[in-house]
Parts: sequence; C-alpha cells; structure tokens
Amino acid sequence: MAKEVKVTGLPAPTGSYAVGSVDLMHEGLLVRLYYPTEREGAGNYECGSLFFRGRYSKAFLGAYEIEVQPDTSDFLTDVSMPAYLKAPLLSADKHCFPLIAVSPGLTATFFIISGICCDLASHGYVVASVEHKDGSSATALRRVPGPGVQEGDYDNYKDEFIPFDNTYPMLSPSLLSSGFELRNRQVKIRAAEVGQVYDLFQTLNEGGTVKNMLGGGDSFDFGQFKDRLDLEKVAVMGHSYGGSTVVQTMVQDKHFKCGLALDSWLFPIEEEDLEKSLDRPLVFINTDTFQWPENVAKMMKFVERNEATMYTLKGCNHVTQTDSGFVEVPGLAKMYPDPILDKYVGHQVNMDLCHAFLNKHLLNTPEYQGAVPILNGGEGSSEHVILGTNIDWKSAKQGTTPLPLEPSTQNPDQQSNQKPKADPDQPTNHQEPKADPDQPTDQEPKADPDQPTDQEPKADPDQPTDQEPKADPDQPTDQEPKADPDQPTDQEPKADPDQPTDQELTTGDVSKQDEEPNE
Repeated sequence: MAKEVKVTGLPAPTGSYAVGSVDLMHEGLLVRLYYPTEREGAGNYECGSLFFRGRYSKAFLGAYEIEVQPDTSDFLTDVSMPAYLKAPLLSADKHCFPLIAVSPGLTATFFIISGICCDLASHGYVVASVEHKDGSSATALRRVPGPGVQEGDYDNYKDEFIPFDNTYPMLSPSLLSSGFELRNRQVKIRAAEVGQVYDLFQTLNEGGTVKNMLGGGDSFDFGQFKDRLDLEKVAVMGHSYGGSTVVQTMVQDKHFKCGLALDSWLFPIEEEDLEKSLDRPLVFINTDTFQWPENVAKMMKFVERNEATMYTLKGCNHVTQTDSGFVEVPGLAKMYPDPILDKYVGHQVNMDLCHAFLNKHLLNTPEYQGAVPILNGGEGSSEHVILGTNIDWKSAKQGTTPLPLEPSTQNPDQQSNQKPKADPDQPTNHQEPKADPDQPTDQEPKADPDQPTDQEPKADPDQPTDQEPKADPDQPTDQEPKADPDQPTDQEPKADPDQPTDQELTTGDVSKQDEEPNE
C-alpha cells in the first residue's frame, strides 16, 4: 500500500517561530491548536501526527462510496505535521498572540488544513481548526462515559461518531445546487461552532478550567495560555464550505475582526445575509480552475457593497489551499485539474496573500497601511495573482448554479508564466509524511470530496441545456451530469431527523454502529 501513496511532504512553515500543536476537546468542542514555540528545544518533542482516529479515514472513503479494504483504515497513521506535539507555548516573547479560527470544507476534517495553520502559527498566531458536528464532516467525534464510568473520567470514556449526512450523496451530479434548506441550516450551525472557538479562546486567556475530554490527564498545561491571547485581534478563515462558514460567521458574530474565505462555495448562504452590509474586512481568495459565474456573483455582492476584496490564484486547483495537494493517491489526483503552478509555489503565494491581508486588517502593521504590491498590484506584485477574478460573473443567471468553469474555458493569458508541477521528490524541512489524511489508497476511488467522477452522469432535466452542468460542491467535472432519480427536484427535502438542529450545536445524532472504544 505504501507504494500507492506518493508523499512530497507538507510545506515547511516560513515564520521565525517553531510550531507546537495539541488536540483539545473542551465541553464537546473539538479543535486542533497550533501555536508558536521556541526553536531551541523543539527537537525534544516528536512531530505531531496529522492523523486523528482510525474511524476518520473509513468515514471519508465511505462518503464517496469507496470500498474500505482491510489495510485502508490506517493509511494516514504515519503522516506527520511540521509541528511539535505538546511543545510549550512560546515564553520568551510575552506579547499577546492574535487568534484565528479555521473551518474546513464539505466531508473534510479538522486536521486537513495543517499546512496553512502551521505557517500562520510560525508567524505568531494561535490557530484553532474546528471540527463541525452538523453532519457536513466525513465524521465527527463525541466522547461519552460507558457503563460504570464516572462523569469526568475522560481516560475511560468511549468514542462515538456522528455520521456524514448523506441526504445529498457526494456522487450526486446536482450536489452543488441541491438541498438549500439542509446546507443553510448546517452553515448556521458551523458559524455557531466557530463562535464557540472564540469562547474557548476567552476561557484559555482567562485561565479558566480546561479539562481535555480526549483524556491524557494533565500531559499538557493549558494554563500557559492565560493572559497570552489577544481577544481584540481574532480572524476567521475557511476553505470551500468553510468559506461560506466564514461569510456566515462575519454576518452574525462581531467578535471576528476580519475573514479570509478560500475558494468558497456560497450556495448555503441566504440571499438576505448576502445583502447585509459588513463593517469589517473580508477577502475572497479563489483559484482559477474552480469558480463559476453564479458563485462569484454572490461574492461580488460583498465586494461591491462592503470592505471586501477578491483575488484569484493563477494556475492552481481547489486543493492548493489544503494538505491534499501534498499527499497524492493514484486515481484521486486525476479528479482535479492538474495545477500548472508548482504546488509549493501555489501554497506560498496563497500564504503571502493571507499574511498581507492579516497584517493590514488584523494586526494593523504600519508598513501595510499604504499600497501593498500583492494586494494592490503594480510594481512588485505577484505574477501568479489576479486582482479580482477570471470569471465573467455578470453572465450569471438568477437561480442557476452550473458547474465551475473548466480550465479550457479560461483566458490562456491568465495561466502564463507558470512554473512546472512539483518534483515528487522535493525535500521539506521536516520529516516527510507517508500518506494523506483524506486519501484512499489501493483502489480507484469513485469520487473525491471536492471532485467529479469519471463515469458519464445523466443530464439534469431541471437544468437548462446552455448551462454548465452541476457538480460536486468543491469541484468541476468534464461531464454533462444526469439527474439522480432518487433526488427531489422542485422542493427541498425534509430535514434528516438524525441531524442536529440549530439548538444542538455540538451534539448531533450518533449511529450505534459507529461507536468505538477510545483509541
């Protein structure tokens, strides 16, 4: 199986600090924390595993109807991050750290954007990547006491898993535009969970009691965050479905001073919320192979009316802004348009944009208050960044959500001067991981969370023929999709009774067959 997984290594952090990491479940909210730590002495700690629980890889493959082989469930076990597990928080510098909450995409996991999170932490941010329990994650963890186990005896709690809500299967060609009622309910729950991340930051900064429900006793001292977090400098970032979570969070929670929405899917947002004015900065950072007119038109409602901006990464694909591009499984990678730009360069250009935006709008760094080339263009700007979009969004038709544009429909001038694809043997500054957290191995997958399938789908009878076909929420396909006979057409489906409501923000329903002992 190892021969089937090609690992080129997660990108090394570029900041002046080493990075520490710890997983924390507090009052049911599960996050992975990334934070700055001392370079000297960091080597005394092992690199943290990108992987979390065995159930996650099984659930991810299951969401795409990929058969789980006996050796498949552990294919992520040896993947490591460029971060040191449970290393102490940086102590030499006593200033308070700015904060970022991160939201992953549809079927994605809270640990799949670690490359971005580690880079942010190396520049002095404390970052929390959150697990969503609304049914949009491949799976989500709850921990409960078993028979005879005392409340609070977390070392003896058992794992239960909230399953992915498959009301609209990931292989459905109409996935991008189906189930608004469900997706809108989910995105509001997601935004509330991001709000709970802010509450966690507040508890940590106040030195409040933090008991890690994952167990492990007191092997990590969360008290070291006391009085070290800047609650006035908090941003929210998200990818794909996480991008719409950013928008929803910015609309409903003023604790977050700015938002970074990466290659967002805005179908879940209500028109009423799209019409609202924001008094805080928001940036859309898209890729030139994923977006489509109707989606960009929704973004432009913010850009034209608010303190919002838009950029497009040239020669990149939808997974450029995740860890998935750095661990490739044969059969899965071909579902994405091949990036023209070297993936390490694409990652760094994305981070350059993120850092410039954060320096200007969150940190208020003086030298970023004037014109900044990567943000404003002109001399010194990046050849890999479009200020705005490559999409003719004004052609969008009301009420349609066609497939994202194919690479062949783009202006070829927008993909010039690109670097070749990455050398699979390219070295990194930390030990190389052996697999991708979200990738299958020995078999040809039927679908990818963000990708189309190879089989010819049938035409959607409700979709006009001159429209681009519908697709996976996070990815384009080459095919004209066919209608799913099991999908409703003219009305929203009824809510899944096994899914959490707006009041059940951190619980969700649990399938009994998903129960597992603590691993």
